[in-house]
Amino acid sequence: METAQVPQDKPLSFWGRVKIVLKWGVFIFIGLFLLAVILDWKSFRLVAGTEYAKWQVARGNARIEKMKAQDILGGKTPQETLTMYLDALEKGDYEKAVLYVVQENRTKDLDWLNSSSSIPSRLISELPECFNPKNQTYSPDMKQTSLLCGDGWLGFEQYPSGNWKIR
Repeated sequence: METAQVPQDKPLSFWGRVKIVLKWGVFIFIGLFLLAVILDWKSFRLVAGTEYAKWQVARGNARIEKMKAQDILGGKTPQETLTMYLDALEKGDYEKAVLYVVQENRTKDLDWLNSSSSIPSRLISELPECFNPKNQTYSPDMKQTSLLCGDGWLGFEQYPSGNWKIR
């Protein structure tokens, strides 16, 4: 009986080895290239996302500054604004009184004034003591000032229109 001979693998020639190395090299190169493209795309989306967020914040800030520039209600000094605020409180016109407050606090302050009838009367009695110029601090670079009133400080902010608002 004859035994079947198993074909012997021939040793690869030099060019055969080169073909295998080139084939696997191309696959590895394509894989690395795709990985680089994916990572670059992810980083681009990350950078683009943060830039878009910065742009939205800048746009929102510009809109707020524009609204502040158009808001001309308020006094030329913090004391004048406080007088206007107190006059509106004495008349019971809380909607007008909150117009002398910075825009971001108006809704909260209106709700606070309407929550109790004792709050406006207490403000009317306590706020006049804030008019002493010795009790004032001023920050010209930030366009803000504070008046010492009783136990705390009452803050003011100067709007682009030049008028002062209660912080």
